[in-house]
Amino acid sequence: MTTQQLDIWRKITAESESNLEARIKFDKYMEEQQEGMVGIREVRIPTFGEQLVGLDFNPSGDADVHRVKELAAEMAEILKRRYTEDKRTPVKSLLFDHAVGEILNAQMNVVKVITMNPKENETI
Repeated sequence: MTTQQLDIWRKITAESESNLEARIKFDKYMEEQQEGMVGIREVRIPTFGEQLVGLDFNPSGDADVHRVKELAAEMAEILKRRYTEDKRTPVKSLLFDHAVGEILNAQMNVVKVITMNPKENETI
């Protein structure tokens, strides 16, 4: 129970003739509060790595594709954390940008290999 709810409970109890009456009024108050919250929902904001690799996009439904994306997202998160925590230099900034691109490139190529369905008559 929140402090605000506790204050309301005390007020209702003081105004009511019995605990039962107070409980009924308090329950009604809580129902009204819940109805007022209809349409409100929490949304989780994806991390940098999840946004980078598109973790929520997997039209194949392949578990290995999802795992590869998770691993790439984790690498990107580690990279971003260290880049923001450590001292930055111009060279480090260039390497960061390049590393982000390489993580994404590797992830996309691995997913391509996993999901590729070669034609029967195709030769290399």
